Amino acid sequence: MNNISVLGLGWLGKPLALYLQKKGFKVNGSCTSLSKKSTLNKEIETHFIQLEWNAIQGDIAAFLKNTEILIINIPPKIKQDDESTFVLKMKFLLRKLKAFKIQKVIYVSSTSVFEDNTEFLTYTERDTPNARSKKALQLIEAEQLFLNEHSFKTAIVRFGGLVGEDRHPVFYLSGRSQLANSKAPVNLIHRKDCIQLIYTILLNFTKNSIYHGVYSDVLPKEKFYQKAAKARKLIIPKFSKAMSKGKKISSHQTELDLQLYFKHSVY
Repeated sequence: MNNISVLGLGWLGKPLALYLQKKGFKVNGSCTSLSKKSTLNKEIETHFIQLEWNAIQGDIAAFLKNTEILIINIPPKIKQDDESTFVLKMKFLLRKLKAFKIQKVIYVSSTSVFEDNTEFLTYTERDTPNARSKKALQLIEAEQLFLNEHSFKTAIVRFGGLVGEDRHPVFYLSGRSQLANSKAPVNLIHRKDCIQLIYTILLNFTKNSIYHGVYSDVLPKEKFYQKAAKARKLIIPKFSKAMSKGKKISSHQTELDLQLYFKHSVY
């Protein structure tokens, strides 16, 4: 039985950990709140772990003990005046990981590593990230840090926007007007497909790999959010007619390699 540690029991990490437990894995997780730790412990062995640029708060040795597969699911929180802290945290974490016998790391990243453009270019798993925002630059550098590490194999998983039964961007956009990028492609994925993708990757990957997770059968933004709002009986958002910028993320190679097809609608 593989021992799996999930760094970050958040909106995706917790249901992922529970799913892996049901599949027979020995799973533990981490959170950054002592109050949440006691609650999470009722379902998952949970450790308090707080990453800092030059330290790790909490017992990282207990968290990683006997870990064979580590799933890192902690998105960066970029402040206006902070352009490097996330990368420094990842560098410090990497140095700590070398003391353990970890065989595989699955690093959850984002499709925001690719730049929007007026041509709506399609980006595949083989394309070089080119986005220039502060968050994107840190994600790109963090991805490369793990891909360059030789003590374990790394799978980078770039998800589009995450949706689920209780989470969808239409709730935030409903009733708003003059929204931008009406014709831009929508790049979303349902949480259930995210979990299935990570599970399939950990069973199959044997070398450094990059995967994309995006539900492909969607309309442009304006039509997509009109349909999503109607389905939930919400006020339909209105979009500006100005020129749109965006991108199309392809998951074709991921689906082909893993023989996995995203089936949960994001509408």
